[in-house]
Amino acid sequence: CIVDHQMVSANIPAARFTASGNPQFIPALASGILTIGANTVSPALSAELIEDAYALMKKEHLTFDATAQRVVADYRRRKKRIPGFGHPTHREWDPRTVKLFKVAREMGLLGEKTRLYFAIHKEFCKTIGKGKNIPINIDGAMACVEAELNWGGPLISLAIATMSFLPGMMAQIIEELENPIPLRYIHDSDYVGVAPRALPKDFKRDESQ
Repeated sequence: CIVDHQMVSANIPAARFTASGNPQFIPALASGILTIGANTVSPALSAELIEDAYALMKKEHLTFDATAQRVVADYRRRKKRIPGFGHPTHREWDPRTVKLFKVAREMGLLGEKTRLYFAIHKEFCKTIGKGKNIPINIDGAMACVEAELNWGGPLISLAIATMSFLPGMMAQIIEELENPIPLRYIHDSDYVGVAPRALPKDFKRDESQ
């Protein structure tokens, strides 16, 4: 299962807000699932990248490094985010990724597609410079393993990732329903609008309205 990140992932706030306003299990679960996409769960995007890069490498008889350079340069030219890299919580390394790659290594599932993804990651970190190491996140790791298993492509990756989110999401919904907070809200510390303004000292409320 993908580790539950509480209010960090979009699916948990959506599910809990729905359960808070409409205390029913299924609508809350549906709300959480509807947030799954490019920014929350994106193994399908990583899987597409791996398959496209691997096809390019084979078609043009490129090395891993040469393919990685082509891929990273193309993403940077188009100013697109490379899927599967980085995480707002796991800044240095993703413990889920480390564990998954450890199991994959033990099972003999670190093949050419994973090596190519590693090369792309290495090239990406080199291009951003300053010794930064943006880790491979769990979406990228899942895409690698599923690519090696050849289970059927990006949609299978998305399906498995969605199932992985369900246990944590369902536990959060049950907690919300059993310990209800009507009209749950997020703290306004991230508010970026107009700063609080005080009323004029001579202000008098019109009690007739």
